[in-house]
Amino acid sequence: MAITKTKETLKRKVVILLVEGKSDKTALNLIEKFYTSKNIKVYTTGGDITSNFLITYNNCVKKLTEKIKEIRDDKKLDRNDIYEIIHLIDTDGAFISDEFIEIDKSIKDFHYTLDFIKANNKDKVIKRNNEKISKIKVLLETTKIDRSIKYRLFFMSCNLDHVLFDEMNLKDEDKVPKAFEFRKKYQKDREGFINFFNSKECKAYGTYSETWSFIKKEKNSLHRYNNLWIFLEELEKDNQN
Repeated sequence: MAITKTKETLKRKVVILLVEGKSDKTALNLIEKFYTSKNIKVYTTGGDITSNFLITYNNCVKKLTEKIKEIRDDKKLDRNDIYEIIHLIDTDGAFISDEFIEIDKSIKDFHYTLDFIKANNKDKVIKRNNEKISKIKVLLETTKIDRSIKYRLFFMSCNLDHVLFDEMNLKDEDKVPKAFEFRKKYQKDREGFINFFNSKECKAYGTYSETWSFIKKEKNSLHRYNNLWIFLEELEKDNQN
């Protein structure tokens, strides 16, 4: 008797792509569509765990593991059903020197430029940056989540909106509509989608470790870069085999 498509799907290991929010998922779940044979599932973490003050470098792996367990319970997945966790975060300019933080009492939230982070309180930015860096360091040293699941951390710089739309300070109400525009543009164009992340306008060149070394230097974490292209390139190579 022929194996049904559902049974085939159940036999394939799942690759979980963790993104921060609804707009990220709206834009990037095209990956699910383009690589159905890889059984990729896109889930949100409900915010950036590397910028959440309630999550520290001491418990960030634990919190991430709890999120994976939530997903496993919800989707009835055993630990062995998951091949890898791909975790995508924003750099938010966290690696810049403190001298590139400007005080502007007229603004409420952080405001990003290619040269500075502006805020009404410099110490608040320094605290956020230091905490974010400490959590990224821990996550980059983490190769397994939930005891045995392969894990890798990828970045959008300075954030997803910057990479996808070349807008660093997009209003919250504009994020999802913009994400839908991006999705609509590429929903029937896998090659265009891949080429976008590989374009010189937003690609951090090098190996996985080299792209992370690069983004930590000077003002690079404020500039428009991604290393998600590495994961997409891996998917393309697998797709051709």
